[in-house]
Amino acid sequence: MVINSTHITETMWRGYAAKTTTYTCLEQRGNRYLMAKQSVEGWLVMDNVKEEERGRLSEDTSPSMKTSVILLAPSCQISHHSQTEYVCWELVPRHHNIVRYRVSWALIYQDFQVCDYANFRSGREWKYDTLIADSPAPVSCPFGGRFMFQQEGGSPLQPRIVGGITTSPLDSYHCPTRRTVMSVCDRERRLIEIDLDLCVSLNKDGHPVDFNSVIDYRLQCVGFWQENLLSYLVTHDPSDSVSRFRCWVYQRVSDTQIRLSQSVGAACGLRQTFMSSNFTESASVALTLTLNERLYDYCPMFYDNGKNPWQEQDRALTIFTFTDCACPSSFASKVILLVPVLVLFGRCVIYLISTLEHGDELTC
Repeated sequence: MVINSTHITETMWRGYAAKTTTYTCLEQRGNRYLMAKQSVEGWLVMDNVKEEERGRLSEDTSPSMKTSVILLAPSCQISHHSQTEYVCWELVPRHHNIVRYRVSWALIYQDFQVCDYANFRSGREWKYDTLIADSPAPVSCPFGGRFMFQQEGGSPLQPRIVGGITTSPLDSYHCPTRRTVMSVCDRERRLIEIDLDLCVSLNKDGHPVDFNSVIDYRLQCVGFWQENLLSYLVTHDPSDSVSRFRCWVYQRVSDTQIRLSQSVGAACGLRQTFMSSNFTESASVALTLTLNERLYDYCPMFYDNGKNPWQEQDRALTIFTFTDCACPSSFASKVILLVPVLVLFGRCVIYLISTLEHGDELTC
């Protein structure tokens, strides 16, 4: 789908035929856009095929039959058919890499009544569909920190090696204690790192046994928002074999816990909540994160429910410097020196005021 200031072009493939739909903007009121819809769909017409075979081939649309037709009649032509209808698009202003929308039923008359709210293809319970940028720029994630987590569901996350076979064999070592860890600790909180078998054991010298740990998942945050009192997050992972975009429903359930529900695809289901963990609610797995920030991690917990995704986030990093020196600072020493001077000046002012009231000579 390609969107510019006046047109929306949508291309869908049905077997070997492409259906291209063009929407032309005619009128706008608020977030609703009245558009003219023109669909162009091609099918195969053979010049060297008998009439009865044409009728049979037009009824049979199986891919195998289309393949045989292309092989038998390579000199085929494409016939087009188009008609104009009028639909209404409701587009929420873009935030991050996300555009939310919904489309009304198509009608044959050109009038803004097409954009009546009762004409949208939405039932009693509905939510906006989403469009995601094809090459998204990573944004700051709505939560941050270092967490241990537990997962439940039909498709749990599995340990893997990103990039496939390593250049050198990994060292084998005995590790009695392993943890599943999710961390969002980079400077701008744009990367989610998941390690499903992190070794936290120490050797006799107090050093970590696992010194070449491999991260299993690296997810880039693409966008987040809040809708119907639910918070949504979209992540991007090019190495995901199912869908490189994944939708998550997240919610902070306590001071130190966050609940996540991952969808089976790029869009979250209508009935999916942060408690969903199976495919009946469009979820593949649910994660329960528990804050586990260690000493010297410098990875504090952060949470944003996405209520205002258009708000610019404060990326300023405040660093507090503490010192064990008991000596006063230069500013404090200057204040200490000025205190006696201010006291003496105040006494002098009081004496002058009292002298003027009694008419005596001014001596200070």
